Amino acid sequence: MDDVSDEHLEDYLDTNKWEGKAGAFGYQDGWDWLHVTKGSETNVVGLPMELLETMLDGIHGL
Repeated sequence: MDDVSDEHLEDYLDTNKWEGKAGAFGYQDGWDWLHVTKGSETNVVGLPMELLETMLDGIHGL
């Protein structure tokens, strides 16, 4: 997460997109100051698609 100015923080809080979010941020909302620096972006929003693809590739008959 980059440094966030008071103005940007106020703008974010005014959107109410923080409501109901763990940590008060939704990575999938596309804020340019919130980014993944290591690991899977899809894991951040709940399902690591890279791992799922690997697991499904191992199932015969699909």
